[in-house]
Amino acid sequence: PIDPPFNPQLTEVNGAVFFYADDGRGIELWQTDGTVAGTLPATNLKPATATSLLLWLTKFQDALFFITVDGLWRSQGTGASAQLVKPGQFAQLLVAGNLLFSIGTDAEHGPELWRSDGTDAGTFPVKDINPGPATSGIGNLTALNGKVFFVADSGSRRLGLWQSDG
Repeated sequence: PIDPPFNPQLTEVNGAVFFYADDGRGIELWQTDGTVAGTLPATNLKPATATSLLLWLTKFQDALFFITVDGLWRSQGTGASAQLVKPGQFAQLLVAGNLLFSIGTDAEHGPELWRSDGTDAGTFPVKDINPGPATSGIGNLTALNGKVFFVADSGSRRLGLWQSDG
């Protein structure tokens, strides 16, 4: 038996449903075709440790994108296909238009809006809203008409409504 975490996220990609679950060896990415025999681990990103801590499963470009403590990952659904797209700290994934958006943090920027076209080179901050490593307090990413809407603080200590097309 497997134990999905509280409020597990389910995401369909290429005819399989993906989710994260703990089979007693740590939280990893799983997939199912709806049968007992077809419910199995999709990949084990951290075989030497207890868990990969997967978050935010999202379908983008007919692939599965997800976040671990290592960064942003892409998978076609098999262990061999899992690739680290961009190392770093990320939270929330959202598709708007033909881009994938996230809240990302690196050494140069505090938490800011990032965009991705699914590649390492195409994954970068959209704008340093509160310049430098200070946080912009970004949150609540929501897609509408190919744009992402969110709240952030440019340093004024007041959250404002922002939008971007990437």
